[in-house]
Amino acid sequence: MSTSRPSPETREHVPAISSDALNAQNGTATCVLIRPQRVREATPAGIPVAAPSSGTIVLGAFRSLSSSRFAEDLGPVDERVVEAVAIGLRAVFDL
Repeated sequence: MSTSRPSPETREHVPAISSDALNAQNGTATCVLIRPQRVREATPAGIPVAAPSSGTIVLGAFRSLSSSRFAEDLGPVDERVVEAVAIGLRAVFDL
C-alpha cells in the first residue's frame, strides 16, 4: 500500500488499498482518505498514520480514483499501518 496525493485541485492524501493487477486493468485505484486530524489510538474506523502523510485513515471513506487524478507518489505506508488497515477493513465489512 502506498500513499499518493491526487492532483492539485483536491489536495487529499490517499493510500491505495486495491491490488496492482486490478489497478492496471481498470486504470483506477481503490483508496481510503487520510484526514488531517490525528487520533491517538487506532479504532476499527480510524487509523492514525504519521508517514509519508500525517493524519487519520478513515476506513469508511472509500473512493475509486483514476490514475490521472494522482499527482505524486509519496511512498509506502508503514507495515503496521497496512496491518491495521487490513484488520479494520475486515471488522468494517464483517469478513
